[in-house]
Amino acid sequence: MAQALRGWVIFEGRVSKEVLDDRAAYQFGYGEHLIDGLRSFAGHRLRVWYKNENHIAWLDGEAYISSPDCISIVSQGTGEGRPNGLLAEGEDVTVVAWPCLDPFYRTVAAVEAVGPRHFGFDIEYAPIEIQMEKFPERGV
Repeated sequence: MAQALRGWVIFEGRVSKEVLDDRAAYQFGYGEHLIDGLRSFAGHRLRVWYKNENHIAWLDGEAYISSPDCISIVSQGTGEGRPNGLLAEGEDVTVVAWPCLDPFYRTVAAVEAVGPRHFGFDIEYAPIEIQMEKFPERGV
């Protein structure tokens, strides 16, 4: 999947917790998943925040990947994408991320509309390819 999307496997681990936001009762699902690392990611933790879709991931508490780039959580057992709300604690997953496919979403106006600050986080958007330069061993 990562190769087909020209993306990266950004994490492998076991879902340790789902934290639902109080706003989850509204039309959008809000929450986050905490994923404890397995294999080469052992000893690390990924936190993925979502508003329906996955929008921001932190690796060991540091901002890592965010929209407008794409983050998908995939079952290690089936290879199937796991939608928020159905992802279970204890499930082994691989987290794949890739650059947004439409260059429009990298414009200043679009990042203001769909980037981390739009969702209330004080995080500067950094394109995934720049973030992944810090982790060359994770390249496709």
